[in-house]
Amino acid sequence: MGTFRLFLAFLVVYNHATDNIPTYLESSASVAIQVFFFISGYLMPLTFEKNYRYNVFVKSYLCFVLNRIIRIYPLYWISISIMILHAIIRGSAHSNYANYLHFSTILQNYLLIGLNQHFFSDEYIRFNNPAWTLDVEFSYYLLVPLIIMLFNRKVILTYALFVLFSVLSLFLLNSPTDIHHIDRSFLAYAALFISGFLYYKISSSYIEFHMLHTRVFLYAGIVCLLLTLLLTGTIAKTTQTTLYVISFILLSCYLLIRQKENYFSRLDKRLGDLSYPVYILHAMVLNFLNTRIVHLTYKITSVESLQILIQCTSLLIIILIFSYIMLKIIVDPIERIRYILKKSGKLTNLKA
Repeated sequence: MGTFRLFLAFLVVYNHATDNIPTYLESSASVAIQVFFFISGYLMPLTFEKNYRYNVFVKSYLCFVLNRIIRIYPLYWISISIMILHAIIRGSAHSNYANYLHFSTILQNYLLIGLNQHFFSDEYIRFNNPAWTLDVEFSYYLLVPLIIMLFNRKVILTYALFVLFSVLSLFLLNSPTDIHHIDRSFLAYAALFISGFLYYKISSSYIEFHMLHTRVFLYAGIVCLLLTLLLTGTIAKTTQTTLYVISFILLSCYLLIRQKENYFSRLDKRLGDLSYPVYILHAMVLNFLNTRIVHLTYKITSVESLQILIQCTSLLIIILIFSYIMLKIIVDPIERIRYILKKSGKLTNLKA
């Protein structure tokens, strides 16, 4: 599962690294992001119910949210701090430079919550462009404990709300409004999170589910993926994107259960740990190095396909190395601090 998550992060990097993308990979970033949302839809209720079930709901809620903050914010803050410092020293190409470094813009970016709705700024400015997904993700994190509590007490009402939000979400995904407030809100992607949540609940409710059904998801995902590749160029781009999302979600359904059964190795988990650093740091690396590497590829070869291959491979290697370094010097120490706090009793059950 960790390798699969890293692969999804690579799809986003590749899509952002070059404009010369093959037809079958045109929507790779969108597909990867939607599958990430489904995976979060599954993993977050699993994490909460496994590690944060205290007698006092407020304690469970606060510990869960604090856990998410500790995992998400440090690398994100580092990335935007470097981007802000670069803009101060070297200037910015943004059309409205005054607003770009305005206090309200900086505050909004550091808070992250509400970034897509830009509550404190009149203009939609992100220092780290991919961070818009973190805003959507964190909205779900804040809702997970509440959804679980409602699901346990009012099942019918919960399902009714799920249907309502899923219909609205699918409508927005199919017919975007071109308004960032709406198109990049939790509502627009709610169907994916809800699908992941329901899959978690269903797979946890039946003991025989794991043995009987997981391989069906694997085979169905492979067939759907092959069909999508064969139909590339003959179907609409939106249809192709939808089929890719379905394919990867089906594969995720298989992999998530296998992960729950501790099927994967420690190496796979370590590769999964790299997926978030790769995702959140790649825009910063591209901003500093992409143009230089493109110019270098022109000097190496005049064949366009080779230029793209050299460019993307070089960038992926650099991003991987930088992400691993940040994993070692930032993420791992934070994990050790969380472990110490847990052992000391100051902050309990901060796992996953």
